Parts: sequence; structure tokens; C-alpha cells
Amino acid sequence: MPTAGYTAEPDYGSEWWGSGVANQHCTAVTIPEAGRITRIGVWLRGKDASCSFRGVVWNSTRNTVLGQTALQTASGAALAVGASLKYEAAVTTPFDVAAGTIYVGFTRNPTGAMQFGFDNTGSHDDHDNSSPNPSGMSGESSHASRRMGVYVVYEVG
Repeated sequence: MPTAGYTAEPDYGSEWWGSGVANQHCTAVTIPEAGRITRIGVWLRGKDASCSFRGVVWNSTRNTVLGQTALQTASGAALAVGASLKYEAAVTTPFDVAAGTIYVGFTRNPTGAMQFGFDNTGSHDDHDNSSPNPSGMSGESSHASRRMGVYVVYEVG
């Protein structure tokens, strides 16, 4: 099945977010053709300790959650460039999208700490919803030149 997004581990820099700050992060991904999203992949890691998260897809405005994975646990490691691991999981309910832009990322447990690598292109957005469950991202912040490693697996048609 085809993928859309950034399947390689970003290796330009690394950042981390901990308790009491943004716990939802996403990057714009272009779907070249209509399809059914079946899996979500993210490159990340717990910072120093394991951290639970869900892979998430938001619509083109980041206001609506289109789909998510079941709860996963990322192993922990010290903050470092190249410390991310790839986590790919099935969405809880496959869903259809039209060709165009979606946002792919994750929602982490707000009391844990998560790190992820980034490239020096594109951008990522973040938002704090203070919940381990994903929600729309109203009032999100954007970080230029920091594209995350995120992608979706989809069936064409």
C-alpha cells in the first residue's frame, strides 16, 4: 500500500516537550489521491522515560480529528538527534480522505515527556489540550523549519 508523508527519521535536530506544555504535534502531509487511511506512522521517543501516545490525523484546518491509533507506549531515551524510533500502528477505524492536505502527528500523555527529531524544512504545529485523547487544535503554534517524521499508509480509491 502507498504511503504519504515523511517515512525516514528526521536527523537535523531534536526537541522535547514535557508536562504542562503542548501535547499535540502535527505536520502537514499531502495525499496525492483519494484513499482510505489504514495506518499512522510517527518517529518519536519518550524523553528519559517511556510515554504513552496516539498517532493522529487531523483535517486540513487541524480543527477535526479524522482518525487515531490505539494507545501506544514509546520507550524512553536521553534527548539526542537520531534518538527517535519509528512507531506504526493501525487506525482504530479506517477512514476516507480526498486528495489534498491533512495533518499527521500524535497526542501524548500530558504528564509525560516526548522527544522527536525534525528536518530543517517544512514546519510542525503544536497545541496543548491537557488530555491524553486527541482533539481539534484551536490556537496552535507553528514552528518553521522543523518538519516531523510522520506519515500515513492508505489504500487508493
